[in-house]
Amino acid sequence: MYGEGIQAKYLYLIDNPLAHGGDFVATTCVSGFTPEERFQQAGLIVYNDDDYLKFGYEYNWPKEGGQTFCILTETDAKSDFHYLDSENSGLKRYWVRIAKRGNHYEYLTSTDGKSFQSHGEVEWGDGSPKHIGILAKNGGNKEASELDANFEFFELRAPAPERTVPGTR
Repeated sequence: MYGEGIQAKYLYLIDNPLAHGGDFVATTCVSGFTPEERFQQAGLIVYNDDDYLKFGYEYNWPKEGGQTFCILTETDAKSDFHYLDSENSGLKRYWVRIAKRGNHYEYLTSTDGKSFQSHGEVEWGDGSPKHIGILAKNGGNKEASELDANFEFFELRAPAPERTVPGTR
């Protein structure tokens, strides 16, 4: 149903300087973005051709309203979505972070840029992603209206910090 739109519009990627398995942490801050239609989203992406991992804020289409954070891995055209329990609807500014350790990716959020909450980790790929970056897109929904997302910064640093216990700051 939503496969007719432009799938990879507004991805801004850099070559991964640690592409041979080095660990890293990527962080961005997004403001002025309130997704109101299915698949509107903005956040971080780790990319290997058409296989990828992304973590961001998007329209909460499973609940048909509001916004939520979502971690998605896609491998061989098979998507695996994990939505965070949403007490985050209506955010005007948020930080998302991905900490890579081997082929495990911890995903974290913040509403102040100082204290980050871990929501867990997913296993994906072989630990050597080709690209890292940001995304702001409508997914495959060709009918979705354009929506601005202001990225205040993008930071990539290595090595990744120690693992955070999920649910702590």
